[in-house]
Amino acid sequence: MKTGHANYGDGSFRRARIRITVLIASAILLLFAVTLAVVYYSTTHRIEKKNYEMMAVYAASYLENGSPGTGGVKGDMKPGGEPSDTLFYAVEYDSSGAVLSISNDAPTIHTNDELTEAAELVLEETKEYGILTTDARSFAYLRTDADDGRVLVVFMDNQIYETGEQVLLYNLIIMGCIAIVVGSLLAWIMSGKCVQPLRESYMKQRQFISDAGHELKTPVSTIGANAELLSREIGANKWLDNIVSENRRMSVLIRQMLDLTKMEQTEFVGADVDISRIVRAEVLAFEGPAFEKGVMIDAEIEDGVMVYGDESQLGQLASILIDNAVDHCPKGETVRVSLGRLSRRGAVLTVQNPGEAIAEEEREKIFERFYRSDVSRTGDGHYGLGLAIARSIVTAHKGSITAESTGGMTTLRATIDV
Repeated sequence: MKTGHANYGDGSFRRARIRITVLIASAILLLFAVTLAVVYYSTTHRIEKKNYEMMAVYAASYLENGSPGTGGVKGDMKPGGEPSDTLFYAVEYDSSGAVLSISNDAPTIHTNDELTEAAELVLEETKEYGILTTDARSFAYLRTDADDGRVLVVFMDNQIYETGEQVLLYNLIIMGCIAIVVGSLLAWIMSGKCVQPLRESYMKQRQFISDAGHELKTPVSTIGANAELLSREIGANKWLDNIVSENRRMSVLIRQMLDLTKMEQTEFVGADVDISRIVRAEVLAFEGPAFEKGVMIDAEIEDGVMVYGDESQLGQLASILIDNAVDHCPKGETVRVSLGRLSRRGAVLTVQNPGEAIAEEEREKIFERFYRSDVSRTGDGHYGLGLAIARSIVTAHKGSITAESTGGMTTLRATIDV
């Protein structure tokens, strides 16, 4: 025998805490992504703008004064005429497309042939300014057309700027990842503090229901016993019959409340059980009441379906689903119960009954406590707790339960996969 999974209430608060943490972490990730995009774009845009300005000043000075090799510009210039440490290259063409001059102050880095080949590629481009990547290097380029027909292609080595961009991007990503991790840890801690008061309030409410249920059991039993003794003395009496009927309903309600509370407060003790045998026994138990109501039960139960779980809880699950279907099945119709294998130790229990459709917005609500509607929760002895108990059982067994309503057929499907 092994201990089963944590109770449903604790699991709900744990899932709520995880959802809060994921939500905060997602917000941090989104903020980081936006910040990264803005910083990276603004930085690269500013660098490109600065490069364009410097090359434009260099090109204007070059065309006006001639190449450095012909006694023109002596060294590179910054905007405003200040000396520049940036290394520029230039290839000048005449109006016929022949090379007039080449400015290459560092021929050991790039040969004249490399610069000429790069310039030819720029002339094939339609853009005035851009980035040209060759096998040898990455250049920022500016093409300038003079009034006399000359064409000047100015290059600036872009490798150092690309390296700077890569370092910037790398640092931003590293710092962002650290921020996400730290933020997620803080979010996990803070979400625990936020959820804790709700959890304590829920636990107190649950304990109150349990205590109240136990306290009510004694007076309800006393009323039932006294009513039975009184009926023996005075005989049949409609007022006494009403007391007995309402007392019986109160007893059922208290029992369901205690069952639900017990299930949420404790962990089930599981074992390998034959759920086929359990479901078959519950179907047999309901054939009599269903027949009295004019309802038939058609069962298709696969033999030898084994699951790991609590035998009594699984029996209660099958009982609740079959009872719900029989209660809401019109006279003369058939309730269909099927059980199939999901995995080596998993099963799918499906219970169907014809009847009025359940509105789509109510299909999740019918599993909530004390929820009632004219379609899904009517009839004597039904207080909106049966399906809530069924969901607690399924959740404790790491399964799921769903409701469907199509084609005049309502289907409750419980999956057990511990």
